[in-house]
Amino acid sequence: RLFTETGEQCLHLLLTQQPEWLVSLAACLLRGAAHPDADVAEITFNFWYMLAEELNGGGRSLNDAQRVDARGLFADCFRQLLQALRSLVEFPSESDSWPADQADDFRRFRYAVGDVLTDACKVLSSTACIEEVYGALQQRLPAFGADPAGQWRSIEACVFCARQMITSNEPAFFTAPVVHQLLQLLPTLPAAGDLPNTAIRTVGTYANWLSRHAE
Repeated sequence: RLFTETGEQCLHLLLTQQPEWLVSLAACLLRGAAHPDADVAEITFNFWYMLAEELNGGGRSLNDAQRVDARGLFADCFRQLLQALRSLVEFPSESDSWPADQADDFRRFRYAVGDVLTDACKVLSSTACIEEVYGALQQRLPAFGADPAGQWRSIEACVFCARQMITSNEPAFFTAPVVHQLLQLLPTLPAAGDLPNTAIRTVGTYANWLSRHAE
């Protein structure tokens, strides 16, 4: 919490005067974002929002040229953040036995993670984030194909993340091959656990893309 509050309070100063120091601080906060305890991980979420706003142009700390340089400087942090967030939204193995209130709490937390995924897209671009998640999904497909009932959670987490990464303001999104590959893959995934529901919702979220690609 101390590191997070420091980052929030000193964001403008560090970003404009010592951006390399802020990169080091962000690297520390990645450890918090990757913490398996949702309450700990969530402490860092507002920092990532504030940083993404500055890097995307929503803040006033940087001019356009500085913003381009800063996005390059923090790109690796946000790629690592994507990996951490993907792990956070994965249902634990014991989730099948959760009481209803615990399941509801976890779903609410996942939507909070979804907001941070959107922040990452502002920095890296939606297309780049989808490529990251699609790559992770591909790596997990062999294990899932061998044991759908036991391995669906990691696949579902990737699909959930992809659901949060849509955009209507990025021309490359509508022409990116990875989006087409993702939407072709989803209907072929074996039905297991919550995966079918998440896949259907994800396809629905991409309706704007599908309307431009009738094939």
